[in-house]
Amino acid sequence: MHQTCWIGNGLFFCGLIVTASFSWASDWPTYRHDVARSGVTSDEVASTLHRQWTYVAPHAPKPAWPEPGRELNRLAFDYAYAVTIAGGRVYFGSSADHKVYAIRLDTGQPCWSFFTEGPVRFAPTISEGRVFVASDDGWLYCLSATDGKLLWRFYGGARDERILGNGQMISRWPLRSGVAVDRGIVYFSAGMWPSEGVFLYALDAETGAVIWRNDTSGVDYRDLPHPGSNAVTGVSPQGILLANRSQLFVPTGRNVPAAYDRETGKLLYYHSQPTTWGDRWGGTWCMLVGRLLFNWRTHVAPDIDVRLGEAEPDPNDGIVAFDAETFELKRDFPGKLCAVVAGKTLYATGRGKVTAYDFEAWAAGAKPTDCMKWETPHGRAYSLILAGKTLAVGGRGTVTLIAADTGRVVWRDTVDGQVRSLAAADGRLLASTTDGQILCYGPDQLPTPRVHQSQPDAKALASGPNSQTAAATARQILQTSGQKEGYALVLGAGDGRLLYQLAAQSNLTIYCLEPDADRVARVRRALAPSFTACGSPFTTEL
Repeated sequence: MHQTCWIGNGLFFCGLIVTASFSWASDWPTYRHDVARSGVTSDEVASTLHRQWTYVAPHAPKPAWPEPGRELNRLAFDYAYAVTIAGGRVYFGSSADHKVYAIRLDTGQPCWSFFTEGPVRFAPTISEGRVFVASDDGWLYCLSATDGKLLWRFYGGARDERILGNGQMISRWPLRSGVAVDRGIVYFSAGMWPSEGVFLYALDAETGAVIWRNDTSGVDYRDLPHPGSNAVTGVSPQGILLANRSQLFVPTGRNVPAAYDRETGKLLYYHSQPTTWGDRWGGTWCMLVGRLLFNWRTHVAPDIDVRLGEAEPDPNDGIVAFDAETFELKRDFPGKLCAVVAGKTLYATGRGKVTAYDFEAWAAGAKPTDCMKWETPHGRAYSLILAGKTLAVGGRGTVTLIAADTGRVVWRDTVDGQVRSLAAADGRLLASTTDGQILCYGPDQLPTPRVHQSQPDAKALASGPNSQTAAATARQILQTSGQKEGYALVLGAGDGRLLYQLAAQSNLTIYCLEPDADRVARVRRALAPSFTACGSPFTTEL
């Protein structure tokens, strides 16, 4: 079966799926390694890698937004289960089953999991033995990295209200900017619709105490991206936060990032209207290098029709670089869509090639052809990182290693799906794909790489003294209502058998309100998949 069922504690909806100080030198503790989102680590990976293990999720990611069929997808932030790595463990969240997972880096064996009450669309951030998680349920969670126990949580919105959004139950103020942690301070946003209110926070990482809050940048009379239009609107956060020493940058979905003062939370600038209509700036991919803020540029065609499905990049799509302090445009770089900078070299992918440039010459205004160091053919690329002296490129069905000094391809593996996210730590490379797999590569060649596949284990709910009654009740409900698709709300979880039968006999997305926290935990454990390949069940905690 392929149904989805959520069960909640009181008024809080909690996600589950029904289906037939950690600080190492080589950690990758946050998305793209650091708060600048550089994608660069000094940790080396071997030039020849072998699959160590594969984690297969029970469901593929459920992105918030579909692929736009006529232009570059500027909202491609949750198409794979991006990972972070710290203390020998791998951490990731799920937009499908609303859980946070910790597994061992060396073996892939699960360690613990934790339910939030909404989709988790961004990789957790790890700092000082704590795991910080942003969820669409409106809560920021601080968990113990050791066992996944809740240390504290903080609600970012005006009040705890839920709505149907992006096909799932979410907060009216979802956390759509992930988490940035730096110098003991946690930064995150809540809300993405300016008319509902947008909040930006700095919290003490140890206690969750508020250092500052900005609740005014969602309301401003300004020019809109559509020429000649203006309205009362404001910052609309979507995309992972990034920061330098004095500024915090909030991506705003298809538009450009907004800049805030890190010490006070004051909005410094948000230039929401582009200079031209045909080629626009903005998107959730951002990177800081010194004073340069990198973002996307997109060639936008008129809305002559509506299409879904991935569109191939337009030749005019590319990268732009702004002065981070003034937002003055410094470089416009059509054709390249992924980039990292290390030392004096800029590496970028696009137009079917991976290219290295003299970064200082490029930043000073030299033509790309005049400052090119090398160029190597490569198909469509979605992710790019630098591990020591080796570039890792995630492509359409491929993971590739390229020598950073020469551009020589030194290794490649074929995978299912698109590799939308990469991470490297402790000599290992992790690749996350659009079909929900996380692949771990290392230097050791194993006779049989481990595969951790979740399996439905609801025997207790499918059998027992009340199972036939639950099955008959579910059948009667579905026949009487005439509905086997859409959404259902169940008041009270009972022993979980009715929830199980409703899911087994329909394609409904089921939400359940249950005030008893202990019962929520028991039913969750009964309904959640277990990992049988690890020698013991993979249990979940409330």
